[in-house]
Amino acid sequence: MKKSICILFIFSLLHFFVFLYFHRPIIPFQLINPSFTWRSYEISQKYTQNNKTNFIKHLQTKLKNESYLFLKNDFPYHVNAQHYVLWLKNENVNISKIIQQRFSNKNIKYFQNYHFLKSIPEIKHYQIFVSN
Repeated sequence: MKKSICILFIFSLLHFFVFLYFHRPIIPFQLINPSFTWRSYEISQKYTQNNKTNFIKHLQTKLKNESYLFLKNDFPYHVNAQHYVLWLKNENVNISKIIQQRFSNKNIKYFQNYHFLKSIPEIKHYQIFVSN
């Protein structure tokens, strides 16, 4: 009996993860965090086809003259929010101040992805989400 329940549980869990992988539901704003975000399947496909090398060179060129770049994410996570990325030239930038100046009186979440989740680890950046 216990073995059957265990097998059923494992099968259900596997089914759930397969469902998440292919259907990728929109993540509510309240649940956004570095461990619980993903791109829609379509965006993921476009993202892998994108030429990251040229994008990195473009960012590095722009950051030569600026201390930071604030851009709408071209490959947003599948969340119920507007998704931006703050690219930094160095550590001496007040991130909270930049975000508050841009989005005063808005419901905002931001974080830096864990290193192993960063698609562009060469340039320090933060994911920024503004509630719809």
